[in-house]
Amino acid sequence: YTVEEGLMVEVCVLVTNGTLERDAIVILSSVNDEAVAPGDYDAVAEVLIFSASVTRICRNVSSVEDGILEEDEDFTLTLNTTDGSVNLNPDEASVTITDDDLITIGFEQTTYTVEEGLVVEVCVLVTNGTLERDAIVILSSVNDEAVAPGDYDAVVDILIFSASVTRICRNVSSVDDDILEEDEDFTLILTTTDGSVNLNPDEASVIITDDDRVTIGFEQTTYTVEEGLVVEVCVLVT
Repeated sequence: YTVEEGLMVEVCVLVTNGTLERDAIVILSSVNDEAVAPGDYDAVAEVLIFSASVTRICRNVSSVEDGILEEDEDFTLTLNTTDGSVNLNPDEASVTITDDDLITIGFEQTTYTVEEGLVVEVCVLVTNGTLERDAIVILSSVNDEAVAPGDYDAVVDILIFSASVTRICRNVSSVDDDILEEDEDFTLILTTTDGSVNLNPDEASVIITDDDRVTIGFEQTTYTVEEGLVVEVCVLVT
């Protein structure tokens, strides 16, 4: 049987062979496996009474919505009886609870500033939801006015979040290029193939501030010109 987290599934037990003229009592109960009652499902312990007129009995088994991103989990339903005339086959059934929870992962801030030639720490964190399994997110860079590798070191990094790791920081490096220029920026983006992970915010801008200086001066410090003539005076980037 399969049930989505927070819903219930109908489980049926029936007489598959033989004819009843007296009651037959069977105990339906649950056994924990990866799913554990009462956190993941409502424990089952019920007496089923079969008779000449009752040869099929169905019961609803409920799973619990826990708000935790996790792998699918299962538990077992078993049949038991003290009646030696009753053969139980099959006497076990597996119930798989499929997870429907979502978590949100995003940049801690959407704008970072770094001086040319230095590094800036960029952090990504779980902003909503609880993890009980790994969630994988890719952190990468996209050129804009700043272009890798001339202006910054390109970024491609796998971030693995878990129950114990909910915030991951990485250093992003800019390049000192000795060119006087306007401030430039590039974009960091988050992507994932995990349908249970919502990325928000999934983009952050990194602004590289220019720290370069140029020197401009006269080409020479003394000029001589004969009266009535002109002299060429030059100023240049030195």
